[in-house]
Amino acid sequence: MNQTRRQFSSQSEDEIRAFRHFLQKADINIDPDSIVKRQPPEPDILCRLADGSRLAFELVELVNRKNVAGFEAAPPLASLVERAYQELPRDFRNSFDAKFCNRALSFAFRTDVTRNQITPKLPRILRELATQSSLTDDLWKSSAPVMRVLSRVSFRGHVDTPGRPSFNIAMWLDNTDVVTELVLSKTLKSYKAADPIELLAYLAICRLGVGPAAGRALSATHSCRMGSARLDGFGLWEKLR
Repeated sequence: MNQTRRQFSSQSEDEIRAFRHFLQKADINIDPDSIVKRQPPEPDILCRLADGSRLAFELVELVNRKNVAGFEAAPPLASLVERAYQELPRDFRNSFDAKFCNRALSFAFRTDVTRNQITPKLPRILRELATQSSLTDDLWKSSAPVMRVLSRVSFRGHVDTPGRPSFNIAMWLDNTDVVTELVLSKTLKSYKAADPIELLAYLAICRLGVGPAAGRALSATHSCRMGSARLDGFGLWEKLR
């Protein structure tokens, strides 16, 4: 129950933040102090216009959840690789540094394994890298136990700290177009609302690790009747951050 409440609170904060970013660019005279997060079956946000009338917003984040999970998993995995590197015996670490100093190594772990399965294999992965006979990453060979958790290691990414190796986590991106499905899922929901409803579709770019939140917002508007309402049509328009 507590975890569910924390997730709801986090989502609420994200939605309010995205909505406020949207208002910075949108030509809508909304009282910022009137913005209130609501719970289903009401739309996500209720606010008040300057003329005193109220307006509700349903929000949808245009994001592939599989990719979000991957990006969120990357920093903890990178920390585990770093810890395994720091704990290498001195001779292996010296050999590792001599081979990979000022190089960026990208680790592509299998998508069907967990962090708990990866962690005990990391020392062996680093030892095998330190003993590779070639500096051409396409020629590197891994043992069977390593291959159960690791797809490959390659020279890719950024060198964060000169004078030592740098570690990056390769991401497997799902290129499925989820935008239409996400928007339509909102238009087919039933809402309990006594005020007009607008649909705000937004892209929180910070989730993708490439920039600030709400870098781009798409708003779809549709006024609904009082009572139990359905969003069944909309027109898209774009606002750039």
